[in-house]
Amino acid sequence: MPASTERILVSHAGALPRPDALQRLFGAGPGFEDAIDAALPGAVAEVVDRQAAAGVDIVNDGEISKRGLFTGYIRDRMSGFEAEVGGDRPPANAGVTGRDRRDFPGFFAAGFGGFDFKGAMPASEVTSLATQYVCTGPLRYAGTALVQADIDRLTAAAGAHNMTAFLPAVTPGTVEHWLRNDYYPDDESFLGAIADVLHEEYTAITDAGLLLQLDDPDLPDGWQMFPDMTVPEYRRYAALRVEALNHALRGIPSRRVRLHVCWGSGHPELVAQRLLRFAKLVGAENLIAGTDCGLGNRVGHPEIVWTKLEDLSEGARIASRALSRHSR
Repeated sequence: MPASTERILVSHAGALPRPDALQRLFGAGPGFEDAIDAALPGAVAEVVDRQAAAGVDIVNDGEISKRGLFTGYIRDRMSGFEAEVGGDRPPANAGVTGRDRRDFPGFFAAGFGGFDFKGAMPASEVTSLATQYVCTGPLRYAGTALVQADIDRLTAAAGAHNMTAFLPAVTPGTVEHWLRNDYYPDDESFLGAIADVLHEEYTAITDAGLLLQLDDPDLPDGWQMFPDMTVPEYRRYAALRVEALNHALRGIPSRRVRLHVCWGSGHPELVAQRLLRFAKLVGAENLIAGTDCGLGNRVGHPEIVWTKLEDLSEGARIASRALSRHSR
């Protein structure tokens, strides 16, 4: 990572809006691949220019070359799988809102929950997200040309501003969520094979002098995707995915890597941690626990209101017990 300075550096998580002209090409459907390739260098330069103008210190290419979010890594950068459209097999997991759907059925029945990509990306990319990919043979890396093109475009655009740059890549556990295993004998060998594939992309990025950002929503969203999993089971689940990630990172200097874990949660322990931090600053006697915003219409359904307040109260109790122990 860049050396520390006297001010806080600014960066972001990765994905940024595509320039309008490029977005139109992506939305035009098959047959425009050559036009997209020709437009990408200028589009990446434009995205980097806008980051620089906005005051961003550590820039990327906005991930504007990647289609279909995380499934793009399966479709475009790996071999050893088949696309399965339709079919009667049940989903491999409950999805990234699975536990919430179980716990808050009224909220989802009212139409407030879930992810709606319609209108946010071209129809071809929405279709890609709905496709089930199935591992049917040995996994191999097939993204050498693609990652090198990403590297070349970003290096040129960031170099024009003499700026530090990063490229995002997904993690083994995240690929696992979008790729059903019909070939490897167990989770360990399946994750190990994915890690070997991704190691090639990670190495290409860091060898080029760029920072590698690891996008790992798998670690927290596994808790959602397998709603019957207990906390001890989740810890074992997470430990195996961390082990696979470390295997994929073998030989890569840690200073060239940053980890992006995205997912919000209202666990009471998190509430307690934040209350304790504020108590140290202002004194517990001057502190009132509250929510981050109004709860009337903002959260969409009464189930969420009461659960947030219950978690808030439990978090306050945890923090109060901790403060009491420290004061003895």
